[in-house]
Amino acid sequence: MNKKTTLFTCLYFLSALLLQCSRHESLTPNNPAAIHSNSLSVSDKDAAELARNFLKKDENQNMAGNEKLRLKESSVHSVPRRVWNVKTLYDDAGNPLMHVIHFESDQSAEHGFVILAADKRVVPVLAKSDSGTFSLEGENPGPGIWFERVKKEVSEGTKRMKVPEKGIALMWKKLNENKTSLLSETPDYEPPVDPYYCPPDTYYDSGLLITSIWRQDEVYNMYCPTRSCGKCSYAYAGCGAVAIAQVWNAKCNQKPKTYSIAPGPVLNYNFPLKDVRSTISCTSVNPNDMQIANMIRVAGMFAESDYNFLNCNTMTWRKDIKTAFQAAGYSNPGSWVNFNNSTNQVRSELMSGHPVIMDGTNTTLGFDNWHIWVMVGIRETILHGVVDLNGSPTCMAWTYNMYYLNWGWGGKDNGWYAMGNFIGDKVNYDTSLNVTLGMRP
Repeated sequence: MNKKTTLFTCLYFLSALLLQCSRHESLTPNNPAAIHSNSLSVSDKDAAELARNFLKKDENQNMAGNEKLRLKESSVHSVPRRVWNVKTLYDDAGNPLMHVIHFESDQSAEHGFVILAADKRVVPVLAKSDSGTFSLEGENPGPGIWFERVKKEVSEGTKRMKVPEKGIALMWKKLNENKTSLLSETPDYEPPVDPYYCPPDTYYDSGLLITSIWRQDEVYNMYCPTRSCGKCSYAYAGCGAVAIAQVWNAKCNQKPKTYSIAPGPVLNYNFPLKDVRSTISCTSVNPNDMQIANMIRVAGMFAESDYNFLNCNTMTWRKDIKTAFQAAGYSNPGSWVNFNNSTNQVRSELMSGHPVIMDGTNTTLGFDNWHIWVMVGIRETILHGVVDLNGSPTCMAWTYNMYYLNWGWGGKDNGWYAMGNFIGDKVNYDTSLNVTLGMRP
């Protein structure tokens, strides 16, 4: 949803099923005096220096994995980047939680970001992107939902973890020494190997399964019902419809083949549809723009989206994501499951070329900060290092993943994000994140 709404207590019982997209307000420290310094803390100055190390490593590395993605990133990294600014985000107690380091270059004033943890008990790199910026103050509620997930898990986990888990300590060491990639997340013990031969780190990469950067307004909603909302006289397309349509357009799907919604003409979709519209106007006669807008409207119709929910909001029931795929003729409309309990399924889907739709919230009632977006890629790193295990040097392996999140907000805040087990304690936190996966045309 594009606008925040005032909620009433009587709507509470609907929060488990309703989903809309809106804005998230950033969090500032409630108690600046609570900010403390210790050997586990990472200051903003330290974060800036680590970010410079990260840039040197990131720009020189040809990561094993998808060839198309590596070629794309090689082009991005051919332009030297430098630290532009550092912004610290805090937890509810006023303690530094993470540092957002933005980059600039001679090519762009907004040339990506990296988010580093402010505590060495937490995986170092929480998120990264090679373009754009990260913000909790924008209309996109997605970053706020992710931020709340990190905050909850780190705040609870660090109460029990007094020292860094061994795999996380190794990640910090490698980042500080400017060694191989530290893209973040999920340290997972694997069987020990010969400590006298500790193999190099290995990488697996799905590539980006979706490259479109569609959004809810401008040309994208020109076939939606008429409403006096925003700068155009149409209802917002809705985050659910945008997510569904982008998955329909993915290489593995490309279905439905044709449809029409008045006043749109009958269209034979020419897959793949364009990654972005040709104009920022409210309407367009460009055939490529018309196809995108038509598909988004079809997705909203099939998902039975409400285009007049609490005035200018567009609401999609999460359970109706599957309904939309069924109506589009998919042989398997997918399953809606809890993310924490399905990470292996998510990995399998992404590695086999199938995008995953995710939904989540960061509020109790859930109306004003629910969102639906798409997981369009996964990077898996198996990190090796010699650690002290029961008094003996042992080569251990840890596996961690990052996911490329397409928020459906015109490319804003898109990037690679860690999505759990931030301190390596393997506790299954309830974070209200769900996924719809397994869709097949």
